[in-house]
Amino acid sequence: MTKLDHNKLHDLKEYFRNKEEGLLLQEFVGVMLAFIDDQGPNKKEPKRNNTNKSSESNTTNTPPDEDDSLILNIIELFKQIDVNDDGSLEWEEFSNHIIESGMSKRESKFVDQIKN
Repeated sequence: MTKLDHNKLHDLKEYFRNKEEGLLLQEFVGVMLAFIDDQGPNKKEPKRNNTNKSSESNTTNTPPDEDDSLILNIIELFKQIDVNDDGSLEWEEFSNHIIESGMSKRESKFVDQIKN
């Protein structure tokens, strides 16, 4: 989450809001990769979007490359944030997680930007 630019929260919020039923895991991974890559979801395709990959599939005992680690971290983040365990993330879940995890530094202006 620390790789996500705070200035892009508005765009990310709009993306979530356009998906009324929330983002599924695969969509969330793609969106997060796109925003982390400084492009936003409509600028280009994410570098990779292989959500079926797991660390167990690494049979050579080599450490996963940076992209694989990032994808695995985003998948883990999805699981942590999906508090109602419905398999999709809504903006409310995502923004609550940001605030609760201290990403907002508890600045009221920043919290207002996330919530409004």
